[in-house]
Amino acid sequence: MPDRSAPFRSEIIPAHQVKINPVVCPRCGGNDLMLFGQMSFPHHEVMEAGVITSKETDWNVKENFELLAVDCLRCEVRYHIQSDENFLLAKTNAELHDKVHVLSGRGNRPC
Repeated sequence: MPDRSAPFRSEIIPAHQVKINPVVCPRCGGNDLMLFGQMSFPHHEVMEAGVITSKETDWNVKENFELLAVDCLRCEVRYHIQSDENFLLAKTNAELHDKVHVLSGRGNRPC
């Protein structure tokens, strides 16, 4: 097992590459993982004259968990999960930046 105090390499992947049930590493298929995300429960608040008078959270309802990142302890990689649309936009943006650098005579070096 790798040293958990060492920094993980980061990769951004589209959501369709993440197997959800059960969650496994997109690269090695392993299940020694740390999952990061947001959990939500139904919640509502009542305000009267701008003051919150009551709050209620229904803890009996099955929670929703939005998976945002997966750390594979075997590969030592943190996979940041993006929607397929955002991933495609970021990829296209990076390709356009590379083309601008080539056309401006700066090669593929970043600004």
